[in-house]
This record gives sequence, C-alpha cells and structure tokens, in this order.
Amino acid sequence: MVIDCMWSSDANAVMGIVLKIVNIVMLVIVGLAFGGQPLTGFVLVAVLAIIANPLLQLFLQEKELVDM
Repeated sequence: MVIDCMWSSDANAVMGIVLKIVNIVMLVIVGLAFGGQPLTGFVLVAVLAIIANPLLQLFLQEKELVDM
C-alpha cells in the first residue's frame, strides 16, 4: 500500500537536496572569508609599513618636527 501525502513528493525531496548542497557551498565560502580576513589584514599592514617607513624616516630627519 502506497501512502500518498502532500509532504512526501519528489519535488520536496529534490528541493531538500538542492538546499543542502547550496548550504555546503555557502559554508565553504564563509569559511574562506573568515580565514582570509586575518591574512588580508596582515598583508595590508605589511604593505602599508613598507610604504610608510620611508616617509617616517623623512619626517624623523627634520629636527623641528621631532622636537614638537
């Protein structure tokens, strides 16, 4: 005997599978975003330090600016 119920259709099963796949993909994307954020911040600070170091040395050579 086959029980025909409105909640047990093939479309609902397919939709559940598709949603699980989409959720797994989204979890991977969010994980990469959270993992890449510290790396991006570290690289950004390193690049800014490379750029700012000559400017800082230039300002430190000025006696009037150092005495302020």
